[in-house]
Amino acid sequence: MRQLNLPVSTLHIRAMKRRWGTCRSNGKIIINTHLARYPLNCVDVVIVHELCHLLEFNHSRHFYRLMDQAMPDWKTHDAMLNRLSLLY
Repeated sequence: MRQLNLPVSTLHIRAMKRRWGTCRSNGKIIINTHLARYPLNCVDVVIVHELCHLLEFNHSRHFYRLMDQAMPDWKTHDAMLNRLSLLY
């Protein structure tokens, strides 16, 4: 993620019921503790997603270009996370 020149942020871990992760406008990123049950590439895609929100707060085309740049295979990992989440 260094190549994206991200602003400084803080990372927090906590249990959440409805989200895998969230990025607040103040740069605070929260990752769901339940991700510990999933393969590392699923965790990575959530972290990369939230880090990209530091540069683009919405889900615009620019956001998805950032995702492609940071993690070219993110769609595969995101699909895996969605499939596996149905099992838990």
